[in-house]
Amino acid sequence: MVANAVVHGAPPVRLEVECGPDHVTVAVHDGSAEPPHLRARDLESTGGRGVALVDVMADEWGSRPAPEGTGKVTWFRCGFAAAQVT
Repeated sequence: MVANAVVHGAPPVRLEVECGPDHVTVAVHDGSAEPPHLRARDLESTGGRGVALVDVMADEWGSRPAPEGTGKVTWFRCGFAAAQVT
């Protein structure tokens, strides 16, 4: 997501990671208001898979306008499987 912000977004880019008891949330702020979107997968392309990877691996993800009023925040959340103690 940081690479996407650098390549497709605009400065400044900021990364935030929040760890909860059952999940981790990663948020990337950048100066572009253009929301991320899934691209058609071209097997010959060397890029363009970042959002698709997040879509497959994360429990949920999205984008919202930045609270500062300029740019956006793109985020994803991944849950932790409950550990079984035997």
